[in-house]
Parts: sequence; structure tokens; C-alpha cells
Amino acid sequence: MKRIEDLINSKKDFEIPEALDGVVARAIKPNAKGVGYKKVFGGIAAIVIALNAFPAVATSVRDYDIAAPVIDFLTLSRFASVNNELALEIDVTVPDLSQLGEVGSQLNQKYQAEAEALYANYLDDYEGATPAEPIHKYVGSNYDFIQLTDRVLVVRNYLSVILGSGIEMRSYDIVDVEQQKVLEWGDLLTDEAKVVIAEYLDTYIQNHPKHFFAKDVSKANVLELSSDFFVNNKGQLVISFDEYSVAPGSFGVVTIPIPTEVISDFVNREDLIK
Repeated sequence: MKRIEDLINSKKDFEIPEALDGVVARAIKPNAKGVGYKKVFGGIAAIVIALNAFPAVATSVRDYDIAAPVIDFLTLSRFASVNNELALEIDVTVPDLSQLGEVGSQLNQKYQAEAEALYANYLDDYEGATPAEPIHKYVGSNYDFIQLTDRVLVVRNYLSVILGSGIEMRSYDIVDVEQQKVLEWGDLLTDEAKVVIAEYLDTYIQNHPKHFFAKDVSKANVLELSSDFFVNNKGQLVISFDEYSVAPGSFGVVTIPIPTEVISDFVNREDLIK
């Protein structure tokens, strides 16, 4: 099997649109605290751009806790449509992960289904809108990839829904190419780790009341408020929170690394969490 480093393409000088985070279900029914309209351009152009018609997925890293290396993959498909009169726009990209083997093909199917669901919802909005009653809605999604080891990478999904104002979301898939599987919590940590992680997160948030909705967070609910987790290239478990879930919208998606010494007794994959 090829090492992940063999799959790295030459980098392209493109930029990922800012604030593209999350999962489809939350995109179709965005958080009530989020609203949003992003300006749109041009006339209607519903397009699906196939693999060979679109350049490699551009990658960039914005978060201090998951700096490079990142990997480029080709694009499997892209759903893009814009209508200025209806104030309605969608731009959703699906990466082609088939080079990763069967697990990559499975993720292709998952991401394609999510993109099609977003686009179907866009068409529903389009059919129900008129120039007199525009929607004022933007949905954008993209991906980038972070290499953890020569055989493990993180696929990071950005999703942004703007409907009056914006809401940012993210989800992550940790892919073990050698084992041909997406790693779950139990692959990385025991369930007992959740207790100490909840205590750490609660203490962290309570110690920064100006930055978080500290009164709304406790050991009992902090993990329920989180949206996902991943491992960064420093070997730390990171808990991710969608915009508005634990902090004001100005902070965007919040990611909190867990010091490995806090969870060292509960680690199942010491090659990743270290």
C-alpha cells in the first residue's frame, strides 16, 4: 500500500473560502443563533464539475493547533449555483479520496450524499423564492487534509451557512489507510477518558468566562455541546465546538486541545495521541 506521503500532490495557489465548517443536518436546519446573507454574484449557474474539470482541492490551515502538513487531493464533484435576484448561493466541493483504497471510496460516497442533500435543499429554497421575497442564504462546504503519520490522516470538513448572519461548523474523519477504516472514539481512547476530558473542558471554560458562555457549560453537558473531535499533528486530542455552541460568534468554531498528560491512562493509540 502506498504511503500517504506518496499521495501528496504539488500545491496549488488557491484559497479555501473562509468560514466553511460542519455537517449537513445542521446546515439544512441552522442554529437559531446564527443568521446570515453573504453577497452573491452573477446569474444562475447550476453546475456539477467532474474530476478532470476542476483543479486539486486547495488546502490552507487557519488554526494554530493543526498547522501543516496538509495534503491536496483531486475534486470528485462540485455543486455551485448563484442567483443574485433571489440572494441565494451554494458552493459545495466533494474531494476524491479513491487513492486511499476502499475506505476512501466509502468516504467519497458519504461526502457525495451530503453534498447532494445540501444541493437538494438549495433547489427547494430556489423554487420557493421570488425576487420580491429573496432568501438571502449562502451555503458553502469544502475540505482539507492533515497528515498525522505516514498512514493516518484527518479529513477536515468546513461548512458555512449564512442566513441573516453566519454559522460555522466542522466535522472530521480520522482515516487509517493501513487498517482501511475511519477511526472512532474507542479506537483512540477508552470511554473512561470522557470523564476527565469533561472535567478539563469545564475547568478551561470556567477559567475564561469572558470568552465562553461559562454559565451554560458544565461537566455534565460540555461533551454534548461539542460537535466532533480529531487528533492534531502535535499528537493532541482536540475537541471541536461549532460556532455559538459555547462561545460568541466572533470566536467562530472553537477547538480546545486536551493535554496528553490528562488522558494518558486512557489512550488506545499511542502512535497518534502522544
